[in-house]
Amino acid sequence: MEMLGLDNDAHRVLQTMSLERLGTRDYGEYVKHQASKLPLFKDGVAANELRCRTELAQRLQVSAGMSVLCLGARLGGEVKAFIDRGCFAVGLDLNPGEGNQYVVHGDFHQVQFANDSVDVIFTNSVDHVFDLDKFIAEICRVLKPHGLLIMDIAKGREASHPPGPWESLWWQSADDILAPFLASQFTALYRRDFEWPWPGQHVTLRRME
Repeated sequence: MEMLGLDNDAHRVLQTMSLERLGTRDYGEYVKHQASKLPLFKDGVAANELRCRTELAQRLQVSAGMSVLCLGARLGGEVKAFIDRGCFAVGLDLNPGEGNQYVVHGDFHQVQFANDSVDVIFTNSVDHVFDLDKFIAEICRVLKPHGLLIMDIAKGREASHPPGPWESLWWQSADDILAPFLASQFTALYRRDFEWPWPGQHVTLRRME
């Protein structure tokens, strides 16, 4: 597996955009740390899955028959939300657990799927990204032209919401983390606030090319 890292220029960009880099700068340590989360929180994730699935399905603006890739999908509650809306959906996670029918093993910095292959990408894990440039590049590669990127983004420090031990990236406001996407190949279509399981914004972007 290729070792990823952030050079000094990348760190300066993060600082300029009010993004804060958290945790280790070693990619191997990052992978181990992120993969260790599920065994510790599996029961809690499972207990909240129905509510997460229901609330996400209610705010999604998608059409039946769309193909969807969910990044950082854990046990697959968000995948099921898209299935509830009639989509073909699959999740990707560093540790999907054993026997997961909805999520396959993979790294959202190095997605194993084909170019221009899905209609929608969803993630609520931008705060777990190690290398934002690679993450955005992979989304642009896999998402079809004019496809949708849907993200649930924490409001960050402006909502008095501190990062937890598994966050790799943090920000002052949702606008700070949206800026690099809007500066890339995306335009904003829709934003909506939510308060559970943390103060955040549900954002839909469209790939321009």
